[in-house]
Amino acid sequence: MRLIIFYCVLLLSFASVAQEELTYSSVDQITYNQFVNDDYKSLKETTRNALDAGIDYYTLRMRIGIITYNHKNYAGALTHFNKAFEMNPNDTIVKEYIYYSLIYSDQIEESRAFASMLSIELQQKIGYTKNTFDNIVVTAGYNFNNNAAKNENTTFYTPEYKNIQSLFNESSVRGGILFKSTLGKRFQLLNGINYYNLGAKGSIELENNRFTKDYRNNYFQYNLGIGYHFKNGWSLSGGFGYYNTHVSNYTIVSGTINPMMPPPPTPPISFITDESNYNNFSTSLTVGKRFNYFYPIFSFHISDFYNETKTQEEVNLTIYPFGNTNFYATSSLNFVNGSSSEYVIGQKIGFKLTNRIHIDADYASGDFSNRINSNGFMTYNSMDKIKSQTGLNIHFYSKSKLEYIISGYTQQREATHYKFTNLTDYQTGNYQYINNSITFTAKWNF
Repeated sequence: MRLIIFYCVLLLSFASVAQEELTYSSVDQITYNQFVNDDYKSLKETTRNALDAGIDYYTLRMRIGIITYNHKNYAGALTHFNKAFEMNPNDTIVKEYIYYSLIYSDQIEESRAFASMLSIELQQKIGYTKNTFDNIVVTAGYNFNNNAAKNENTTFYTPEYKNIQSLFNESSVRGGILFKSTLGKRFQLLNGINYYNLGAKGSIELENNRFTKDYRNNYFQYNLGIGYHFKNGWSLSGGFGYYNTHVSNYTIVSGTINPMMPPPPTPPISFITDESNYNNFSTSLTVGKRFNYFYPIFSFHISDFYNETKTQEEVNLTIYPFGNTNFYATSSLNFVNGSSSEYVIGQKIGFKLTNRIHIDADYASGDFSNRINSNGFMTYNSMDKIKSQTGLNIHFYSKSKLEYIISGYTQQREATHYKFTNLTDYQTGNYQYINNSITFTAKWNF
């Protein structure tokens, strides 16, 4: 009995000592020593125990915030800096840390909104200025493939058909410009224009002969985007897109090949260029919620590319496992619903190679027909189906807020040729080719 009483008294004394350790003064002294010695692991544990015990104050939050920031976990540091800001909203040091933590955790829009509320002196210190444009992006690209070289001399003709008609898309050049600006503190406006000039070779294959003609087809695209970023991490955005497509096809004048006609004299074969012009539109709505370490986005799109109305649902999830942009991963799933339902799955991984070079690589597979991304600013409205895509982007950051991007992509494409069985009826056949692209982008961040 005496032994039991002894142990109870001993336990109570230990509990009393533990309770004494979790006082403001003891926590303050311990966390100070851990902060000075850069003992990140111990400081996190002490802070967690202090917060569980109801001990929370400005200096504690700043110590754990700064040491977390110094270990490049900017998303984790934000939690503590925001708490410190609530306790002392007039301190300029915590404001600086919040601004840079937002930038380095890839929350650029929120960093601009926060900086716009700071004093002129502090804005000058951190290098923030309110400009007409947030950034201007200029792109130029070149696409090349083995389509015509691989397939234009391939024999698709068989005796049950009267002729085979194909359009082999070849190399193309493209250019674009995008303007992004912030109106007020949290409202974004985007305007983008893109132009594509695509080479193509029309082909008509008969029993003993083949006729070809070269074309240049044109694609024009205009996009308008709007967005609003709320203080609690939610974002809402939408987009409108107009797309003009001009396509030339090589075909035969009806009646000039007539299997019912007797042998010569039969009329000569006549070929014409069939011009098609499409004016199409898209609308998009996107909602997202930024958390410390991940960012889910949900999008809905409606489009009528090539006069076929389709709806699309898209889910993207970006994860920042270390609380920064030194490494991140984005997974995506896109459903396209029209005359048939298709889906595309994708994965992107980005990482920091050096202080001024970042790289991201991505892969996507599925049926890209008329797929839309980024509120319509990115579209896959090629007449040839895209079955998969692999890409690499290298970002170069200069000291003058200029960013240069070199992008290379490879696509597995599937095209269709038309096998005419009589004057008007036809069947379709498919063939494959590889399309490659290289794009140069210059981005001015103001």
